[in-house]
Amino acid sequence: MRKENKTTSTTGLVIANLRYHCLVEIVDAENETTKILRCSMRGKQKGIVCGDRVEITISEEGEGVIETYLERKNELARPNMRGRKEVLTANLDQLIIVAAVKPVFDPELIDRYLATAELMPTEIILVLNKMDLADDKTVRTWEEFKKLPYRCIETSTAIAEHEGIEELKTQLHNKISVLVGQSGVGKSSILNSLIPGQGIQTQELSKALGEGKHTTTVASSYILDPSDPLSGRVIDSPGVRDFAPPPIPADDVAQGFIDIRVAGEECKFRDCQHLREPHCAVKLAVENGEITQRRYKSYRHLRDLMEKLYRPY
Repeated sequence: MRKENKTTSTTGLVIANLRYHCLVEIVDAENETTKILRCSMRGKQKGIVCGDRVEITISEEGEGVIETYLERKNELARPNMRGRKEVLTANLDQLIIVAAVKPVFDPELIDRYLATAELMPTEIILVLNKMDLADDKTVRTWEEFKKLPYRCIETSTAIAEHEGIEELKTQLHNKISVLVGQSGVGKSSILNSLIPGQGIQTQELSKALGEGKHTTTVASSYILDPSDPLSGRVIDSPGVRDFAPPPIPADDVAQGFIDIRVAGEECKFRDCQHLREPHCAVKLAVENGEITQRRYKSYRHLRDLMEKLYRPY
C-alpha cells in the first residue's frame, strides 16, 4: 500500500523572493521561536513578494510549498518594462525614502516616491543621508521638502555618532518599513547602523539561500531588534536609477502630490487638471510661491508619463 505523505499547514512571512523560491519566516508562538524555510511555489503561483503573508504546507521531510498569499493591505509597485504594474513589496506601514548628495541628489525621484506612497497609501519618512557632504544647492531643495507635512530626518553614517540614526530607529519601532532610493545613497549603511545584528541575520539568509553571502539584489526583510520579533521590520530594497508609480489615470496623479491636492480643492472646476484651466488655485499657488515651480514641473512630468503608460483593461 502506498504510504500517504502527510503535510502540515501554517502561515508565514515572506522575507525574500528568489524568483523560483521564497524564504518564509515561520513563528512558533508556543516556543517563542522563529525559523526560516525555503519554500517553492505551487504550480503557476506568481507575484509573491517580500512582505506577503502566505499559507504554506510542509511535508514530513520539511519541504515547504506556498499555496497562496493572504489579502494585502497595500502594495509598493512600479511600471515594468512593458509598462504594466510590477509589485515590489507588500503590507507596509511606512516608506522610508533615502536621498543623498552623492551619487546625485534627484528631487524629482523623491517626488515620485512621495506620490507612490500617497497613492498606496502609507506613512512617509524622508531621509537625507550623507548630510556631512551636502552642498548649498542640496540643502536649499531639502528645505523645500521640509515644508511638506512629512517627517524629515538627516543622517550620516560616516561620523562616529551616526547622526540621525537613533531618531530614525525610533520611527521604525513596531512597524514594517521599507528603505527605498537610488543606488549608492547609503541604504545598506543605514541598515547596518540601525541593526547591529544585521550581519548575523544576513548570514542566516545566506545559509537559507545556500550561498556564501547575501547582497541587495532582491528585497530582504530584517527584524529591527533580533531579540524581539515584535520590534518591527525593515525591508532593504535594491537601489534604482529611476522610479515611478504603477500606471494610473493621469487625472489621479494630483492625489499623489499633497500640496497640489490641497490647493486643488479651491479650484473653480472639480475636474481641473491644473494645466490650462481658468481659475486654477494650483497655478495661482505656484505664482505666489506657495508651491515651487520645481514641484509643479515634477507633477506635470509625471502626468505626461502616466498618459503614455496607462491603458485601462
